[in-house]
Amino acid sequence: MDLIIKHNPTADQKRRLITYDSKDRKASAESLLSEAMKPHIERTLAIGLPEEIRVALEKAGALGVSLARKHGFGFICTSNFTHPQFRSLWADIGWHQEMTAEIRRK
Repeated sequence: MDLIIKHNPTADQKRRLITYDSKDRKASAESLLSEAMKPHIERTLAIGLPEEIRVALEKAGALGVSLARKHGFGFICTSNFTHPQFRSLWADIGWHQEMTAEIRRK
């Protein structure tokens, strides 16, 4: 923990710490941090979804919102697949507005 405080790694570097630790459980904290802090190329993959998959994800997201509200969850997200990198689902602004309205409904 002291090393994290001292070096203040980025979110990506922290994620790599976990990845490296799971690959080498015997590595020291210093070597894990050193490896995680090295420059690293990240790749983002954007995919286009077939229409039937997009519709299925919308239905699953709506069901998730409904169940979360029913069971009193305070933090609700429609799906990990509704982030901007999933362009075909993200492009449906009306759906997002409808889900946001449902999430905010008292």
